[in-house]
Amino acid sequence: MSSFYDKIERHYELYVPTEGWFKIVEEPELYNDGNVETKSVVAESYEIELQQYDLIDFQINTGEVDSREILATDNTYNLGGYSIPYDNVRFYRDT
Repeated sequence: MSSFYDKIERHYELYVPTEGWFKIVEEPELYNDGNVETKSVVAESYEIELQQYDLIDFQINTGEVDSREILATDNTYNLGGYSIPYDNVRFYRDT
């Protein structure tokens, strides 16, 4: 049994190394066959967190003047009068 087994609840986050981050969206169900107790969870990919935000006029990696990769500090060079990004902007969850 995991040391966090008793703490698994709705809204908790879990990390699956080969798949990424997930959020538990329903209360876990307990199963017990007399020998082994297990919990079953329903989880969704962590991107569901973005559903709560309305991103209006938010541009990323579009190449437009107000796009985030253009606005990033020291991320552009001039080519024929145009600002060209060295690299696309990356957003990630830092654990």
